[in-house]
Amino acid sequence: MAGFIRWIIILQPWIVRILRRSRILLVLLAPLLVGCEDDEEARREREHVKAMQTQVTEATRELVSADANARKGWVDAQQSFENTRSSIVKQQSDIQAGLDRLENERRTIAASRVTDVLMSGTIESVGTIVACLVPLLLLGWLMQRVWQHDVGPELDAVLIEPSVSSLQVIRDARSLEGHRRFITHDDSEQQARNM
Repeated sequence: MAGFIRWIIILQPWIVRILRRSRILLVLLAPLLVGCEDDEEARREREHVKAMQTQVTEATRELVSADANARKGWVDAQQSFENTRSSIVKQQSDIQAGLDRLENERRTIAASRVTDVLMSGTIESVGTIVACLVPLLLLGWLMQRVWQHDVGPELDAVLIEPSVSSLQVIRDARSLEGHRRFITHDDSEQQARNM
């Protein structure tokens, strides 16, 4: 019987596993542990088996408790992981939304730059056309006034006389220049002869 108990001690880890799954095995093993030996030895064996059952039961409780704690820790870690993952996904979606807003702003700015360039060219062209048309319109208006109202002599005094006098000055300057060339040409011939 002592050899049988030793085998039970050696096989205790497997027995614990089996006992966790089924307590019927203890009921089946109990008659085997009771033998035909004397009462004192049987009583010691029963106490020893009872102590071992208590240890196995306590170990089983501790194992179940440790397993429950490990599972709880695993569930907590998994929930923490999921929370962290969802937080990262939210941050990524916020970043993507920010990038989309920046891209839209960039496109808006690029479009406004193109519009600004076109508008500045258009404004410059219109300004040039207006600057060219204003004197022509003013001249047309003056011409209409002249034709409608006979203001010819006054207008001639204002517009034509300065032009004629400036032409007279230009003619006089050209004639003086011609005389100057003639005089300088004659002087150069005399100097050439004197030499």
